[in-house]
Formats: sequence, C-alpha cells, structure tokens
Amino acid sequence: MLDLSATFAEFPVLMTERFILRPFRESDAEAILAYMSNPAVTKYLPSPTMTHIEEALARIERNQQLYKDQEAVIWGIATRDTDTIIGNCLLFSFQSEHFRAEVGYSLSADYWRKGVATEVVSRTLDYAFNETELHSVYANIDPRNEASQYLLEKLGFVKEAHFKEDYFDAKTQTFTDTAIYSMLRRNWVGR
Repeated sequence: MLDLSATFAEFPVLMTERFILRPFRESDAEAILAYMSNPAVTKYLPSPTMTHIEEALARIERNQQLYKDQEAVIWGIATRDTDTIIGNCLLFSFQSEHFRAEVGYSLSADYWRKGVATEVVSRTLDYAFNETELHSVYANIDPRNEASQYLLEKLGFVKEAHFKEDYFDAKTQTFTDTAIYSMLRRNWVGR
C-alpha cells in the first residue's frame, strides 16, 4: 500500500529554475481569477471559467481542504522573481493499492509555449517518483488538446487508451472523448 504520510505531513514546496511550486494563499485570488477567467485556459478543464473573485477564493479553500483530506497535492505555480501565481500543477486521484496517481496542470495563456509546463510537470514527476513510492502517474486529457498531448509525449508519457464520448462536459452539454497517458517510474527515473 502506498504510504503518503510524508507528502501529507507537510506541504511539499518544489523549486525549478524559474518557478516555485507552493500551496495557494488567499492573496493569490486575483492572480487565479486573471488566468481562470480566460475561456482559452478553461476550454479543456472540467472547471468553469471564473468571473468573480469569490470563485477564486473558494478554489483556494477547496485546494487547501483537498490537501488536508489527503486527496490531492495542488501546487500553485509561482514565478521566482515576483511570486505571482501563473497556473497550477497537481497530483490527485491517488490509488494507494496500485501505487498510482493522476497528474494535472493548467497555465495562464501568457505563459503558453515558453517551456513552463515542461519544467513544472517534470519537477512534479521528479517528486512523484523520487520522493514518494508511486509506480505510475497518468494524465486524463481531452484528445483535442494538442498542446497537452505534445507535452505528455515530449516528457515520455505513453498513450494507453482513447475512450469515445465517455465524459459529459457540463460546460458544453456534450459528450467528449478522453485519452489516458501514463508514465512508469522505471521510464522516468534515470532519464
């Protein structure tokens, strides 16, 4: 059984060359609203596009509660120079009996195509495979999200499945496909 006691004893703050992955704070609400109010950012996310600061504050509170309940580690992606939140990265859907978890991410459109997701998701995988006992990490994405497909393939994820119309998108009131990509510990460690 996967032991995540260290992960949930103290929030793991991670560093990359350009970013700090840290817990969200109430003071991040305006920055969250700034990127989550962009429909292009939320297009492939289950989360609705935000329109009010109260939604961002509620999201921060929910993220903190998910961590307290040991259901997810949701990092805010903050720039090292200004500590401004520009997105998030998370490990969630822990399947302790299978040593498996899901990775997710979203990013301000201002930071797209600048290597941010590659840098941040790489660091998250380093954490997942070197500082926990996870055996595999998977991503569940909308296959129309070509940028996410590109990122996962660039990092070495393997496409395991493509499910037809298995997800009901409440925002568009349509059924959409999903694709599952996976990374095994042995394929990440020692790259």
